[in-house]
Amino acid sequence: MQVEISKIIRQLSTERFEAYRLAGESDEQALARVCWNTALSEALYPCLQALEVSFRNSLHQAVAKVGGGPDWILLSGALQPNEREMLEKVKDDLAIRRKPLTPGYLIAELSFGFWTSLVDVRYDKLWPKIIKEVVPAMPNAIRTRSEISKRMNSVRLLRNAVSHHHSIWHWKDLEQRHATIHTLLDWIEPAFGSFVRRHDRFPAVLTAGYEAYL
Repeated sequence: MQVEISKIIRQLSTERFEAYRLAGESDEQALARVCWNTALSEALYPCLQALEVSFRNSLHQAVAKVGGGPDWILLSGALQPNEREMLEKVKDDLAIRRKPLTPGYLIAELSFGFWTSLVDVRYDKLWPKIIKEVVPAMPNAIRTRSEISKRMNSVRLLRNAVSHHHSIWHWKDLEQRHATIHTLLDWIEPAFGSFVRRHDRFPAVLTAGYEAYL
């Protein structure tokens, strides 16, 4: 088994592998933690995906309702320079792939970073017009753009770590970030949030710990 682990370490890189080992632990324990980290990332995917799709659709519909209609996303006038640049790059990519330039395609192709950037302070004037449409179930006492932005960016950092295969097992607030995903889902649409929660395996995988992979 030790020979096989040495081959696995070579593929992961020694530096990456050692990041999963606590002081005094064996190769087997570190490898179990590698597997656990992968399982944690996998278990987070459904709720991360659900939030990304739900948020962008809710935000798009809200902006369309207050002005511009569903074609607002085809225009760049409502966007700040950074987001305008992201939009134009997606348009160019769709043209290269010979895909139709429709709101549906643009919404699907624009990154999570694009959508979370629309909650930035630079869009402070927009949010009073759309916030009740985007997060209708968010408590009135805290329903502000800044509160949404804080939570969305916390999720964005987690989503990026998962997407880029980084280690997350050691994040002390991992459980809280997972809870934030569900809070946001519930604020956007409680019925959808409840549906996603019923199929969420993350709490069980987190509780099981790396020992489940020894």
